Amino acid sequence: MFTLRSLITSASNTTSRSLISTVSQKRTVGYLHRGSRVRGLVRDEADYLVSPKGAAYELNDTSIGPLKTLLGSKYALPDELLLQIQTHKSFAHGSKPFNEKIAVYGQHFLKYKTTLHTIETQGIDALGSESAKKLISTGVLADFVRSHGLADAIYWKKRNPLQTDVKVSGENSVLARTCEAIVGGILLQRGKETAEQFVDEVMLKGEKSLVSLSQ
Repeated sequence: MFTLRSLITSASNTTSRSLISTVSQKRTVGYLHRGSRVRGLVRDEADYLVSPKGAAYELNDTSIGPLKTLLGSKYALPDELLLQIQTHKSFAHGSKPFNEKIAVYGQHFLKYKTTLHTIETQGIDALGSESAKKLISTGVLADFVRSHGLADAIYWKKRNPLQTDVKVSGENSVLARTCEAIVGGILLQRGKETAEQFVDEVMLKGEKSLVSLSQ
């Protein structure tokens, strides 16, 4: 004689065996697809992990070489950190280490250093002036990155691939964030004294300095 409990248990066991049988019969085929996106196919990472300028997302001289040259041995940073500094949060849906938090440190430190520079060169009354603001404006920080040959290997996603205006496309904003991340990386990895020297000697002096680019 079957009880209600035995019927439920029997039905449950039958269903479980059926599900296990069904699952065990399924097979998955993986395929890395190159080229334009095709629904249902997995794209090869090498096909889309590139900068808007076409630089592959890799640890090599093509990607991080220009930044290593800018820093030299005096301000050298680990290769992995260099790649993170050059990676914006919009790249690869944020799946790769990006520079957002590092840039925040650099932004505040750079503002502090340029404030001191303005006071020392123009006097305290110049604080808040157009020239002082322009020194760390988005456009000038972006031009600093470009002038040192870093722009090609900055990893980010353009809002509109067809947009060429550097302001509208977001390029200036991304490059400026990279500039701040460079300072932040040195500050966090090498300390305040070394970061101060970098800003004073590399960013505020010479023909490719923020001072020259802002004039």
